[in-house]
Amino acid sequence: MIFNLSLLFVSFLSCYGEASTYLGKYLYTVVDGKILYPDGTPSFWSVGLYLSALVIAGGVGSLVADAVFPPLFKRFRLKKSFLLFAGIAVPVLVGFYFLGYNKMGRASPYLLLFFLAVSGFLEGTFFAMKCNLIPECADYGEWKSGVRQDGTLFSVQVMLTQIYEALPILAIALLLQFSGYVEPNGEEIVLQNDTVKNALYAGITLLPCAGIVLASIPVCFYKYDGAFRQKVRRELSAGRKEE
Repeated sequence: MIFNLSLLFVSFLSCYGEASTYLGKYLYTVVDGKILYPDGTPSFWSVGLYLSALVIAGGVGSLVADAVFPPLFKRFRLKKSFLLFAGIAVPVLVGFYFLGYNKMGRASPYLLLFFLAVSGFLEGTFFAMKCNLIPECADYGEWKSGVRQDGTLFSVQVMLTQIYEALPILAIALLLQFSGYVEPNGEEIVLQNDTVKNALYAGITLLPCAGIVLASIPVCFYKYDGAFRQKVRRELSAGRKEE
């Protein structure tokens, strides 16, 4: 219950993926299918190419997280790993917010690409914890009740994943609606106002940051860790040997 509540808040990290299409089309001015740098000079990025690069950047970051997380989890376990990455993610997200999407001149589009790679890494790290959550909970449940309920835990996790995936979509939709987003007619790209652009950027920086801060609160009450975890595992092992 504790970690699923935390993952519910952490799910806002996925906002960058839901917003990537809007970021690629509307964050920077587009003329003749080419993205302009913040100073108004044309770049070599076409809209389609930049959209693809944004998606790839997030995917690459997530793949790196899949490689980095397991050894860290093995060393620090679930609670410390979560709080460690939360301590990294919060200042990083706040820092990118203040760097902005248009304050670095010609480097701005590339900074956004780097930021989406970082976001993918953070998202991949936190959601890799789900893979380790089920056996941890199964062990504790078996020790507490004498019954191991892997199937129930997997089923609940699948159900909750649908909620995790829906929340970022809803968040970005609401941000667009209340910031004055103008729906394009057909394939044309509409010039959106600064309120829409700022709302989108806040939706991939400050909103996930707030989610991580809120997620860290219930994690502090997670007790299946350290000496208590070792005690439970020893008693389970002894009981299985007796059986």
